[in-house]
Amino acid sequence: NWMPSVQSTAQLDKVINSLDILHGLPKDAPMIIAVDGAYESGARYKSARNVDMRNYIKAIKAKYSKKKHIRIITSSKKIMLVRNMKRALRRVHTKYVLVLQHDLPFINQVNHTALIEAMETHPEVVRLVRFPTARVLTRKRDGSVCNEKEVHFESSSENNNGLKLTKTHVWSARNHLTRKS
Repeated sequence: NWMPSVQSTAQLDKVINSLDILHGLPKDAPMIIAVDGAYESGARYKSARNVDMRNYIKAIKAKYSKKKHIRIITSSKKIMLVRNMKRALRRVHTKYVLVLQHDLPFINQVNHTALIEAMETHPEVVRLVRFPTARVLTRKRDGSVCNEKEVHFESSSENNNGLKLTKTHVWSARNHLTRKS
C-alpha cells in the first residue's frame, strides 16, 4: 500500500508494538520489514511521492536498523505486494511466518503458542490462520457463496487451548500466520 506523504513510522510502530499481545511470540523473534517502491534513479527519482518514500525508508532505518532481530529490505523500484513478499520470504529461516501489513495492528489477544500447537497437531486442517479486521460470514467467489464455518478438531477442545478457528476458502493479504513451505 502507498504510504501517506508523512514520513512518520507511527503506523508501523503500532503494528510492531501490537505484537506484545501475541502470547508466546518471543520478543526477539526474527523480523523482516520489506519496503516497496523507492526509485533510486530515473525520471521518477525526484517525484514528490518518491521523495516521501525515500524519507519514510530513512525514518524506518533510523528507528529499527540497530535492533539485531530486525532486518530491513527495500526495493529500488515499485515491485508491488506479492513480489515484495516473495523477496522477504526468501530471507525467512523459520518453519512459520507471521505476515503483517504496516497499517493493521493486532487489536485482540492472540495465543500464538496455541496457534502453533494447532498447526503442528492438525497440519491438514490448520494451514493458514488469518487475522481479519472484521468477521466475514459469507464471501462471494467465482459466482458462488463460500460459507465459513468453525473448524472442528478430532481431539477435545481442551487440547486446543480453547482456540476457536473459522474455516475459510479465501487467501488474504491481511495479517496471517502460515508455514513458510
